[in-house]
Amino acid sequence: MPSTRSSTMENRVDNMEGEMQRISADVKEIKESFASLLERLAQAPPAPIQEERSDTSHRSGSKTARIEFPIFAGGDPTSWLLRTERYFDYHDTQGPDRVPLASAHLEGGAIVWYQWYRRRHPRATWANFTDALTMRFGVSAFSLVQIQSPQFEMRSNSPLVANGYPLRGEIVFKKQKDSAPTLARTD
Repeated sequence: MPSTRSSTMENRVDNMEGEMQRISADVKEIKESFASLLERLAQAPPAPIQEERSDTSHRSGSKTARIEFPIFAGGDPTSWLLRTERYFDYHDTQGPDRVPLASAHLEGGAIVWYQWYRRRHPRATWANFTDALTMRFGVSAFSLVQIQSPQFEMRSNSPLVANGYPLRGEIVFKKQKDSAPTLARTD
């Protein structure tokens, strides 16, 4: 019996020694790979350091509020355009990125108009886009005359007043495949 026990023990020791050799070989391989990585890293040119702007600091290090991209759903675009310009300046957004970024923040009638506009002007610049947007949604001199005329008496408690401007009937969008979306009054 003692020989069986000793042979079993010898087998176990042999198995352990074999396992230890495999582990040692694995560790050696890992060390070599790590050394190779360190060597390549040391030879690589340094990556440019990019500072991330935090919500509380900006160029001068002064505390500022986080600027979110404004949403535009229609109406007079003047205020929206001013806020988008401020956003672009703050985030150093370049010309080619402005139209796609701004268009992602359009809603309602503005996004319907933009879909038409994009089909007509696939490579529009920021200046072209803002001109077209202002022509489409800006308050014209004609509409100011109408709003200020006596027939449009503003009443804040009237159900026909929206955003401070009185409405006559329901405004609906007419969408045609290759024409600009238009507003039609249903009186």
